Amino acid sequence: MVATSGCSLILDFEDHTDAGPSDAPPDDAMLVPDPCGVLEPNDDPTTAQVITTGEARYAAICPSGEKDFYKVTLTGTQTLDFKVLFKNRGGAGDLDMSLKDSTGLNTIAESRSFDDDEGIVCPNPTGTSPSCPQLAAGDYIVIVFGATATVNNVYKLDVTITP
Repeated sequence: MVATSGCSLILDFEDHTDAGPSDAPPDDAMLVPDPCGVLEPNDDPTTAQVITTGEARYAAICPSGEKDFYKVTLTGTQTLDFKVLFKNRGGAGDLDMSLKDSTGLNTIAESRSFDDDEGIVCPNPTGTSPSCPQLAAGDYIVIVFGATATVNNVYKLDVTITP
């Protein structure tokens, strides 16, 4: 015999303004075994992890002050759409990103905000920010870093290269 009274379950699938984007890492993503080891080593241009179109991976800025380097290769007049999806958590987890030439020294575009998520599209649609030109064929370095030296956060890479 199964008791059917005294218990109820209500599931609420309504969007909440504080929930963050649906494709950002979950709040407890830092609790998984070794989130800091994903896609490592990638702490300078010489150890940059190669990322191709369609990549959608989780990684982390940890320990605090670390920078993650990624290398993308374009073969012609392609469009690069590189996103870093994360939850800022009131400024404590704010990440930024920078697109550099193949040496990792010369800045082409940067995305810095206090909101969740950062992104760079090259060439970008007219009137959008950050400004980014059409990129020539070659290698480029994308750097993901904390807005301050104390930031440590999980993020999701979302990379698309077209055509």
